[in-house]
Amino acid sequence: MNRYVTLTLFISAFFFACVSPKKSEEGRNNKKWYISVEETACFGSCPIYKIVLDGSGRARMYGKRFVEPLGVSTATVSNTLLASLVNSTATAKWGNYEEAYISGYSDWPSTIVCYSIIPGDTFTVTFQNRLAPAPITQLADSLISLRKRAGWISQTID
Repeated sequence: MNRYVTLTLFISAFFFACVSPKKSEEGRNNKKWYISVEETACFGSCPIYKIVLDGSGRARMYGKRFVEPLGVSTATVSNTLLASLVNSTATAKWGNYEEAYISGYSDWPSTIVCYSIIPGDTFTVTFQNRLAPAPITQLADSLISLRKRAGWISQTID
């Protein structure tokens, strides 16, 4: 019986030793953190674009229509803004939100917010006219304002 207990403890210690460093790396490494905001078309001249921000502070904007610059552009966000966004996403109750908060008016643009800290496990919330919960609209507002004030650098694709 003692051999069985000793063997079980040894195997458990081995697996905990293998798993623990990986979890602590994920907690310190923000490169897996990701958030994006996308504004869709309306029946007018609504800006159509998507901004993607990763945990290193690199932002990429895909300007499609009625937005400057058009095409693919990049920018770097400040450490303060990045820390604020990381904190806001960490405190949001993602599992409690609906996938969509839609008004039913087809001529209104939609805002799509995607968030992930674990690759392959992404939360997506689509809303119109500020119908989403406040934490989601506040995150969207932060990223939308980034579109107007970041120093976007156009990228050429070869």
